[in-house]
Amino acid sequence: MCMPRFRFTADPNTSVKLFCLEDSEKLKFLGLVVDESKTGFSACFVRMDDFYVGDKFSAAVGALGRMPCDVRWSQRLDDKIVKVGFQYLDE
Repeated sequence: MCMPRFRFTADPNTSVKLFCLEDSEKLKFLGLVVDESKTGFSACFVRMDDFYVGDKFSAAVGALGRMPCDVRWSQRLDDKIVKVGFQYLDE
């Protein structure tokens, strides 16, 4: 039996910090979380280039501790903003 997926809108101004997996102290990107679920989240970033499916990061969403995740999809909203979906990885 398939478990239903529940997504919910993030609290206002919830941010996400993305760190390199190889260098856990190196902050790569800072974004604004749009929605969350048990298995992942989506966020918007001010970027001129795109995220790529399969890119791996360590993510700190809001006040939560860091969790490894990877990019599942990426959508360019305009010439400066990209919306990205992430899935948490099993440790």
